[in-house]
Amino acid sequence: MPAHVARAATWVVDANVIVPFALPEARSAEVRTVFDAASDGTARLIAPSFWRIECGNVVWKYVHRRLLDAGAARAAFDLLYALPIVSVDTEMLMDVALDVAIACDLTMYDSLYIAAALFADAPLVTMDGALVELVRELEVEVLPVSAFTQSRGVAQGAAV
Repeated sequence: MPAHVARAATWVVDANVIVPFALPEARSAEVRTVFDAASDGTARLIAPSFWRIECGNVVWKYVHRRLLDAGAARAAFDLLYALPIVSVDTEMLMDVALDVAIACDLTMYDSLYIAAALFADAPLVTMDGALVELVRELEVEVLPVSAFTQSRGVAQGAAV
């Protein structure tokens, strides 16, 4: 790649960042900034391959709690499914994720996102403040969604 061509930053996006893109969450505006960066080529978004399952389960919970009807749930699910997120095979991440889960007393779900960040040498974008605090000892850069503003582009990540 020529030196004058900027490479897109790679960000690992947590499910708690993905879901508000399609559902009426309080932080949807901040989250949209992350996805705007992916749409315009500023960033490449990745997540462990189970992200669609995890997000689909959240959509189901909204229906179960009567916060969405079936039609709105289908629309949200279709929007989530179409997001420009590259899936990283969880099989490649399992060993590291287990080590992280044990060392940090985290679920495998959270640990897989951290393992993806380690694998890609990319920051993890999350809305989980507790997770941010827990991974400080690991060599993982974490970008809370609050690092993104409506003016976009304020958060910088590792280019891959």
